[in-house]
Amino acid sequence: MTGSKAGQVFLWRLGQLASPPLVLTGHSTEILHVAESSDGGTFVTVADGDEPLLWDLSGESPRSSVLETSTQEARAHGVAVCGANDTIAVSSDSGAVRLWHTSTRGLLEAAALEASRNLTREEWKAALAPLPYERTFPNLPEPR
Repeated sequence: MTGSKAGQVFLWRLGQLASPPLVLTGHSTEILHVAESSDGGTFVTVADGDEPLLWDLSGESPRSSVLETSTQEARAHGVAVCGANDTIAVSSDSGAVRLWHTSTRGLLEAAALEASRNLTREEWKAALAPLPYERTFPNLPEPR
């Protein structure tokens, strides 16, 4: 995949480089960086002044969704996909790096760090009844 100054993404078919690429649109400005997941199922694009886009290649046609950044953050200018598709890192010209977890495992790890506890039985019942109680994070103790 490559990006253009016009904001288009070109998906090339390996082994068929003489064939025209699939052209994806979503950005309105120059594509600065493209990063692909290790399994090739997703990739992220960063364009000059636009929000980063996460592209899903698993369906019949590629779909994009915006990786929203704070309006106070500086302009995104770099991207990497780290691990087994678990984390996307987007850097800005201010030096900040924003992370997104794209797998359930990554989300659970981030939630466990933030919550630092399991749901109480009352919280579980209010949110997940009639499912039987289980610890949300097996590595953390059950609250009393």
